[in-house]
Amino acid sequence: VHGANYLALKTDADVRIRANRIADAGVWAVAILAVLTVSAIPFVQPALWQRYAAHPVGSVLPLTAASALLTAWYCRRSRREGAVFLSWSLFILGIVGSVAWGLFPNLLIATEDSIYSLTIYNSAASSYGLHVGLVWFGVGISLVLAYTIWIYVSFRGKVDRVLFEEGYE
Repeated sequence: VHGANYLALKTDADVRIRANRIADAGVWAVAILAVLTVSAIPFVQPALWQRYAAHPVGSVLPLTAASALLTAWYCRRSRREGAVFLSWSLFILGIVGSVAWGLFPNLLIATEDSIYSLTIYNSAASSYGLHVGLVWFGVGISLVLAYTIWIYVSFRGKVDRVLFEEGYE
């Protein structure tokens, strides 16, 4: 659905119509799956609810995801593709953040005994390795952001069908 929203944002004519049709159906599918997933959490992973009960400030994340999904649905009805794409981006961030908040400090939960679970503490690298990784993360994310901005500026606007049909020579 996120890809269909991006295609609707960046294209015209037939491709845009098909992308909007897929995204329209996808909104309902994602909404239904989200409700089913949230309903299943107490049975599949009750620790998630316990984490939210112990630290209710984290409830901002699933509320953000839910409001972003509603905003995407509303903006989709008014065909505001830019707002829809940003809303879906926020929805994805909210869902990922919600799961991370609910599972913290666990990374991988063992099914037999919690002593075998992988946590951020028993899975971390050495202090030196973490410091080196942090420095390289700063360098790497700067390069990624610069490249993303350059690509976004280079390919801003909608795809022109005339240029697409001509192709490369």
